[in-house]
This record gives sequence, C-alpha cells and structure tokens, in this order.
Amino acid sequence: MRQLAVLFLLVASVVSQDPVPAPAGSLALFDGQSTDAWVHRKDGSPCKWSVRDGTMEVTRGTSDILSKRHFSDFQLHLEFWLPKTPEGTGWQGRSNSGVYLQGRYEIQVLDSYGIDKLRPGDCGGIYSQKAADRNAARPPERWQSYDIHFTAPKFEGGKRTHKPRVTVFWNGVRIHDDVAINKPTTAHAGGDPSKPGPILLQNHGNPVRYRNVWIVEKAPAATSAATIAVPKLFADHMVLQRGREVPIWGTAGPGAKVRVTCGAATAEASSDAQGRFKVTLPKMPAGGPHDVVIESGGAQRVLKDVLIGEVWICSGQSNMRWRVNKSMNAKEEVAAASHPQIRLGFLKETRADAPQADAPITWAVCNPETIGTFSAVAYFFGRHLHKTLDGVPIGLLMTSWGGTPVEAWTSKAALQGDPVIDRWDWMKARNAQQWKKRLDGWTEKARVASSEGKPAPKKPGRPQLRNHHEPGALYNAMIAPLVPLSFRGAIWYQGESNASRAWQYRRLFPAMIRDWRTRFGHDFPFYWVQLANFKKIQKQPVPSDWAELREAQSMTLSLPNTGEACAIDIGAANDIHPRNKQEVGRRLALLACKQIHGKDVVAHGPLAQATKFGAGKARLTFTEAEGLRARDDGAVTGFAIAGADKKWHWAKARIDGATVTVWSDSVKDPVAVRYGWADNPVCNLVNGAGLPAPPFRTDNWPGVTTRKER
Repeated sequence: MRQLAVLFLLVASVVSQDPVPAPAGSLALFDGQSTDAWVHRKDGSPCKWSVRDGTMEVTRGTSDILSKRHFSDFQLHLEFWLPKTPEGTGWQGRSNSGVYLQGRYEIQVLDSYGIDKLRPGDCGGIYSQKAADRNAARPPERWQSYDIHFTAPKFEGGKRTHKPRVTVFWNGVRIHDDVAINKPTTAHAGGDPSKPGPILLQNHGNPVRYRNVWIVEKAPAATSAATIAVPKLFADHMVLQRGREVPIWGTAGPGAKVRVTCGAATAEASSDAQGRFKVTLPKMPAGGPHDVVIESGGAQRVLKDVLIGEVWICSGQSNMRWRVNKSMNAKEEVAAASHPQIRLGFLKETRADAPQADAPITWAVCNPETIGTFSAVAYFFGRHLHKTLDGVPIGLLMTSWGGTPVEAWTSKAALQGDPVIDRWDWMKARNAQQWKKRLDGWTEKARVASSEGKPAPKKPGRPQLRNHHEPGALYNAMIAPLVPLSFRGAIWYQGESNASRAWQYRRLFPAMIRDWRTRFGHDFPFYWVQLANFKKIQKQPVPSDWAELREAQSMTLSLPNTGEACAIDIGAANDIHPRNKQEVGRRLALLACKQIHGKDVVAHGPLAQATKFGAGKARLTFTEAEGLRARDDGAVTGFAIAGADKKWHWAKARIDGATVTVWSDSVKDPVAVRYGWADNPVCNLVNGAGLPAPPFRTDNWPGVTTRKER
C-alpha cells in the first residue's frame, strides 16, 4: 500500500522568520555551519557555496550541488531566501533556483510574489508539469520554507509500476496533495530512477540563500490492494458544518468497509462495486481542532487541524474574486488578519465540459500571510459573522471567476430548452461563418502571394469558443465537485456580465439558485450583492440596463430563504470594482445574522411597500423605515416621476415617518415613480441604521433589455 507521509511536521507559526527546529531522528544536510554534506554536480568536488550567518548562498562560478547521501522515501525541510531583482528582469531570472528530489524531480524556487495565476515554472511548481495549487509566496528578502513529502517510484522486473508522488507545503500551505510526477525534469542529474538519489540544489546564477536543510528518511512504502482517496476538498485546516449531518465521500476498494472518525463522532459505510463511498457523520457542535481519520482496510487518510463551524460557499465574478490586498485600507487589513478560527478555501479557476468529481482546492488558516489574495467580500463577511457568533469557526470556500455570466455557473441540464443555449449556439455559428469568410480571403491572398513569389500571410486560426463563459462550464468544474458538501449557505456577487441581458437575468438567476439547491439537496440560504453604482452620472433620467439588472436581482427575492445586500451607495463612477469591500461583506453578514441566527439587527434598507397617486403626487410607504432620512440630512434625491406620456422628470421628495411624498411641477398627473433608476444614481434615502433603500420602480414599462436574448 502506498501511504502518504505519517510525519507532517508543519511550521508552528507560518509567519515566523526563525528557523524551524529539526526533529529528533532527522539528518541535517545543512546546519548553518558546514557544507560537508554536499558536492558539486559538475565534478564531484567539495561544495564551494559561501556560508555566512548560518546560511548557504549560491555562488557565481560554481555549479549545482548534490547531497552525498542518497534517499528513497523522505520528508525534506528547507528554508530559502530570495534577493530582489531589478525591474524588468525576465520571468526565469527572478531569483531562480530549484530543489531536485532524488536529483530528478524539480520543485521550482523563484520569486513569484504577487502573481495571480501561477505556471508550472513559477515558485512551488513541479517544474514543467504542474503549478502550485495556490500562491503562498512571501516578498523577496524574507525567509520561506518548503516541507516536501516524497514517495519514490516503484519498479518490478525493470518496469515502473508506481509513479513517484509528492505532497508539498509552502510556508505552511499545502500546494500539492499526493501528486503523481510523470517524468524527471529535463535538467535532472540522471541516474537509475529505480535507485535512491540525492537532493540537488540548483545554481541558476542568482544569489539565493538556503538554511536549515534537514531530512527524515522513511521506510519505503509497500504496495497493496488497499487504497483510499478523497477529493481535494477534504484537506488539513478545513471547516466542517456544525449542526448538520456531514457527508465524507471518495473511493476505496470495491465493496470495502470505510470508517470515518472526527473527534467523538464516528460513522461507517461500504463502497459500491466501483469503489465509491459516502460516509455520513452525525451532527456535531462547533469546536475543534480535530483529526478526521478516514480508513479502509490497511489504508488511512488523516485530515489535520479540522474545525467544526459555519461553512459558506462564496461565488460570482470579479467583485467576489477581488482580493483583500487590493481593497480599501489593504495594508492595515492584511496586517490585522490573524484569525485562526477562520479558514480560507481557495478553489482554482478552471472550466470543464462535463461535471467533475474533484477540483484543485486548498485550505489555509487565516493570517497575514494567507489573506492577501483571498476574496475581500468573503473575508469581511466571515469576519463579521465570526465576531457576532462569539468566535464560532468560519469556513469560507471561494469559487469565483472574473467576467463570467450566470449561465456559466448553472448546470447544462438546468438550462436545456432555455434560449440562452440558443444564444451560445448562435455565437458559435457566427464565429464559424466569420472564420470561413476570413479563410476565403486568406486563400485568395495566399494565391496572389504565391504567384508573386512572396510568402503567404498567416492563416487565420479556427474559432475557439470552449471557454469559461460557456453555459455549464463553471458549474461543471467549480460547483459540481463540491456536491454533496454540507454547508450553511452561499453568498454571491455577480451580474455585471449579464447587465446587457438584464431581462433574461430575471429567468437565469433564480434558475441557477434552484439548480444549486436541487444538486445539494436543500434550500440553503442564498444571499447576493445588488450591483453597486457605476459609470457616468446622468443629468436627466434615462434608460439603464444596470438598473434593470438590479431589478432582476430584487425580483429573485421571491425565492424563499434569500436576501439582498444593497450597494447602491458605495460604488465608483470610474471603477467597476468598488474598493470598500468591508461594508459589502458586513451587509451580507447582517442578513445571515438576522435570518439564520436570530440576531436583533437591522439587515435591510428601506423597502418600498405601497404607492398611492393623487393630487399630483405619489405617496410611497416603506418598511424597514425606522429613522427614515436622507443620508446627508439634506434634500432627498434619486426619485423620478412620470405621467401617462412616460416622460421622466426628476422629482422632489418629502419624508413623513415611514412615508415619502414625491412630486414634480412638470408632471400634473403622475402614474409612475422610480428611485435610483440609473447606472450611477445620485440617491440618498436610508434608514436609521444607515442602510440604503435599493432602487425600484412602480411601472412595468418595457426597458432597454426587454426580451433581449443575445
């Protein structure tokens, strides 16, 4: 049986810059004093890398170094320091080095701080094969660490029967989870892959420093028929939902008995003929940390540092993806983000043509090292919830992708028969027609060029529409792998990419919510952010697709167990990504605190309930209206009024308790009122809690997106 390393010796404090003490039984490869354990790859001569202040520095004019000892299965710990490189330095010139396991399989060392989408050649990557699951990089000139758990390949009769496998923790964050390595890195040191090999540290010409390099040898893992595997969703540092039954699923041997233990809770089940199992743990109270032990036969999987608390799925497009380190007061927020009871789940952006059973997911403890690239809305939501619930653990699972439409997040099955599928088919057909037209033009140009003895122009490539906007593509890759996760609810920030088809969104948005609820098997709470104000402020009332999209969002409140956080007062005219994500997260958390946990809080702004017309005026009655006022205590703004001619005029407004009277000298007999009806409305109606009234209208006249399907 191939087992993962039993010894997972993680850094006790991932933010520490002090060396991690080597455990008993380890072998020091570099203890800060001597390089006697190393020789140069080029000629086998003693290591000439410079040693100073307890560190070993790559020295110009020397070669890679190899450990004298060779190893099979092991746990390797090393710490590295990357110098700053000049602006404009090429990708592979940014403090490049590498760690080769058995001299054959490279884990890249590189300055990759601040990179959003890692490549296999970036820091933490299994070079040329797989990128790190997430970026745990620290800035240059700060010490970083790798904890690498390596299982050597297995051979029988001269043939490889099992690939080498590796689990890597980068600064305490798991970035590779029992990953099979397909082949040696191109620049490997050679040797028989069935034999033990050295540790190689690469000299790529940059003065990278290493310290505290130690290794723990392990007995070679045996192979047997007993196996067990779970999706990457189940990992160290995760949070399981309190107060609900918790399914744990995966694969084992066909018909195998599987047992799962979490603290005092235990459950068992048997796998089916294909080896698939689902074990359901009973309801558990908030608490932890626990080890979750999953075992079958001789195989065992242990999840460390697991908490029981409130789990939320956080999804949408770029405003949900927007990072803490790019939000308002970013430096202060990152520095203060030490919340060990809040856990961050990162799901890598990916698409698929069919529903997937697994996805690249990692979990991390919330601290200044991990929070920077996490969703700001999700974090501020979770932080407020954590405080209000007196420290109950919070798990935030971020699954979002910028610029994506709602139909990409909905299963293809739920969209069958919907015109949105026809729209996609039409787009593909149109692209094919345009490509054929360009190809015909190229053919003629190529013929002329050939007759003149000139090179032909570049041939147009075939159209590519298999992307992450396609209906179902993100549901397949970023939602389906979570089913049947037990969780409390979902928060959602999306709609910008559907604004031009707002009328269609009336149908698509609730369809997505119903689809998710069907897949997960319960009507979980679903809260969203109504689009913030954006674009140029208009001097006169004009049609607005963004206003129509907000209306479509509000109409979805007809579904049970839903809530809307209005953001009409915190946007920016020239930035589609408002930086005040703190208030957005807080308003979402207010909904959860009130609707789920019964807290005595105001969770909504004023909501228009009834309208009466008469004597040239409109009288609107509001709920959630205690302390109803203009935000700046001046004149109420944002109302427009129209008569039967459907011509809109800005209106005056007067507040009287929970009623607002609206009129305009230009409209003798008003029949309709709108509030905040613009891309970027100037509107200021709030209640005593300071929460804004969401935009609305009393008419149902056709808008700019009515019946628009494309």
